[in-house]
Amino acid sequence: METPTDAFGAFSAERSLGEKPLDLGREAYSSDANYYVWKGKYYIKIIASDVSETLRQTGLELAKRVTDIIMDSGENVWGLTALPKKGLIRETIKYFKVDALGLAFMRNTYTAQYREGKTDVTAFLSKQDLQKSAESVLTEYVKYAKRYGKGVEHLEVEGVELIACDMKEKYDVIFQKGPLIGGVLSVKNRNLAVQATIDFWKQLQQ
Repeated sequence: METPTDAFGAFSAERSLGEKPLDLGREAYSSDANYYVWKGKYYIKIIASDVSETLRQTGLELAKRVTDIIMDSGENVWGLTALPKKGLIRETIKYFKVDALGLAFMRNTYTAQYREGKTDVTAFLSKQDLQKSAESVLTEYVKYAKRYGKGVEHLEVEGVELIACDMKEKYDVIFQKGPLIGGVLSVKNRNLAVQATIDFWKQLQQ
């Protein structure tokens, strides 16, 4: 891929919870006799024609050999360090270069699941080039919520300006800070959505 971020995006798009992690590249996992590895700007897939112990061993050896010969520049992937760590379910992180959340105006966006009490919530964090670009994205999100939901509500909680979007029995709560847009998505309980967003914001501040 062009960058390690793009390679991570391809890798993360196919990853599911519960797959067996492997100590290869920056991140890797196996599923049946198939192997998936992310290293630098490379995404490696080794797909077996069947499931057997022989193919598992062959695939693993091939994955090791291919990974060993690939160079990694060490270039940072911004979202993996920017996303708050408390409550983060690490293997749920995904990166979308374009069309994040199924929205044409959402670019350069990370999503991840967080444990909030006894509930898992999905959060997102998007970085734009400029603050004005982030403001434009926020405006588009409000238009989207008004069109497909029941409306939006502007809130100030603990000094943080939020927008709560009633998406018909589920809530998106979003914020904008400088070039960043973030928040939580599709939470049934409005109060939980607001509190989870505040928790997310506070960790970003740290």
